[in-house]
This record gives sequence, C-alpha cells and structure tokens, in this order.
Amino acid sequence: MIVSSPVEFANSWKVSSTCPDAESNVDPCGARPNRHNWAKMQCSIITGTTFQQCHKKVDPTPFFENCVKDSCACDTGGDCECFCTAVAAYAQACTEAGVCVAWRTPEICPVFCDYYNDPGECEWHYSPCHTPCYKTCLNPNGTCSNPLPNLEGCYPRCPPPMSIFDEETGECVEICPPTPTPTTTTTPIPTTTPIPPSTTTPWTPTTTTLTTKPTTTPTPTTTPTPT
Repeated sequence: MIVSSPVEFANSWKVSSTCPDAESNVDPCGARPNRHNWAKMQCSIITGTTFQQCHKKVDPTPFFENCVKDSCACDTGGDCECFCTAVAAYAQACTEAGVCVAWRTPEICPVFCDYYNDPGECEWHYSPCHTPCYKTCLNPNGTCSNPLPNLEGCYPRCPPPMSIFDEETGECVEICPPTPTPTTTTTPIPTTTPIPPSTTTPWTPTTTTLTTKPTTTPTPTTTPTPT
C-alpha cells in the first residue's frame, strides 16, 4: 500500500479498527504560543551573523524552521535542550561543508569540558570542529583510513613530550604501554594406546572320556554234602 503522508502511514498500522485515527500534524508553536516568540528569537542565531559564512553553502531556512518547531515543542531536558540540538545540527552541516563555526558561548549552549580535567593529567578542551583522527595508543600515527568529518566535542590536549592519548587510562603519555600478548591454553587431547594382539593360544576346553570296565560277579558254588 502506498500512502501520501506520515499520518496516513501511521493510521494504516492500527491494531484495532476501534482505535481513533492519529491527528494531523499539529503546529507546536500554535499549541504553545507563549513559546513562539522566544523560539524565533533564540533560533535567529542560525540566520544571523554567527553563521553568515555558512549561508552560501548550506541553506539556513529549513534548519531555522526546524529549530523553531523543536523549541516550541520541547518538553524534556529543559527549554534549551531542543534549541541547542537544532543549532548543533546546522553547525555540523556547515562543518561538513567546510565551514567551521564556533557558535557556543558561556551563555548559549555552553559545553564545560574543563569539568573532566584532573590535576596532573591531560587537559580536555572543547573544539567546535575537531578531527577525529589524532594520536592515541590505538592509533599512534593519528591517521584514519576512511575520511571522517570533523566533529565538535571535548577532546584531550596532549602537549609534547606527552603527545599520545592513552584510551585505557585516559591520560597523555610519551610512550604507550606494550600491548599484552594474549595467552592461549592448549588442552591435551587424550590418546589411546592400542592393545597388542595376544600370543597366547586360546584356551580350548578338553573332554575326558571315562571307560568303565565290566565287572564279573562270581557264581556261588555248591559243596556236596557227605552221605
């Protein structure tokens, strides 16, 4: 079956005919007019001077409209959660188009990477478009076989001579620890020793024949009586 709208597609999956149809898409800003002006003001960062260098490469209009709708409808994670996610989506599209925009500030969707810093260990810093290919113990050359887009986030900064990041310990090191060699345990296979053929002549039961000699019973004799 071919449908023409997401709502019609959703209704086609009803498990019971008594279930009501899903309503058409509701304008979240119309349902929450008190958020509409706030959402437009906040999302104007996408169409403003902050992203001006990206406008010619990535059309900001659909991102702005999505930002306003998401900001009006957001009811989880705080009012700014959906707004920040929507702006970050446009920033990532700009990064993939070759334009890096550092749009976050302490007042607008801040990211506090310094929270992860411990004294004497490597320092974590925020980067709006950091290469995912950097020197680690699993990737000591800092190269990637496949081209990957730069990504924003918290990244370790490892100055020389501790210029390699150890993923296992979360620290910057000069030399990575040796990779442990996996040990294998071999279970001996039991062997069976063949039994040599016996050289003893097999036992054959013998039969003994008993011969019975006939016995003769003596015939009694009669002694004549003298006359």
